[in-house]
Amino acid sequence: RVDAIRSALDEVRREVDGFKRHRRVLRTQLPPEDRTALARTESEIDRLRLGAEGFEHDREIAERQVDELLDQLRNAVIGFRERIQEIFDRRAKDFFIERVRLVYVPRTEKIAQHRDALKFQFPAFEVDLTSGVSGSAFVRRTYEQASLSQREYLDIAFRMAFMEALGAETCSIVIDGPEGSVDVVFADRAGDMLAHYAAADGGPRNRQIIVACNVVEGGFIPHYFLDHPAGTDRNERTVNLLDIAHPTAALEALRSDYEAKVNAVLYRVAQ
Repeated sequence: RVDAIRSALDEVRREVDGFKRHRRVLRTQLPPEDRTALARTESEIDRLRLGAEGFEHDREIAERQVDELLDQLRNAVIGFRERIQEIFDRRAKDFFIERVRLVYVPRTEKIAQHRDALKFQFPAFEVDLTSGVSGSAFVRRTYEQASLSQREYLDIAFRMAFMEALGAETCSIVIDGPEGSVDVVFADRAGDMLAHYAAADGGPRNRQIIVACNVVEGGFIPHYFLDHPAGTDRNERTVNLLDIAHPTAALEALRSDYEAKVNAVLYRVAQ
């Protein structure tokens, strides 16, 4: 088999030598101006080939650097993985009735567009969420399988877990309140979930959360202020845009109605 391969290789080399000789003969038959143009073209091809080889070399170096960086990131995430999962499970239980847990599932992706691009492993988490209808008989793993409100609160729970795990007891989150995507019962649970993030949990109260929301009926705002029942305490923690922002036409016409609703919602104590 080795002899056959060597024989085939020798035959291919002879064919290549024959093509080269034939090319040299053809070049000698070209008019002078065409030979000059051909030389320029070949010089440009050589220049482009060297540039491509340099690009390939730079790309290989960059890919190794990216892989080294991702390796550090993977190790860092693995070091915090159990802590992130534990916090996520605790925060998610404040809102979700379904069984929900965070699973570490690294993903392999290409970041370059060419066909032979190197694939990199990125640290990533997925969520196991049981169905609200069929219970544990069906587990949702993809983003599209969850409802809009579930996606929002899964995202919030993960951000809370990530910030709390890496920021210890000194971290802050600012979010746009997703109070409009839940019903009246889950509005209470949403408020509890956000309030518990900033609760002391037996330690120093250094975690902070700022939520922007509309004036809405229901228990979202009262439950968000769960551990601040006093009206003066709530006032200190409220930025009332009805008082400091430029008034809209609705506010100019209905200011008394808005103020009455704010007082009714803001100072209601959650049961």
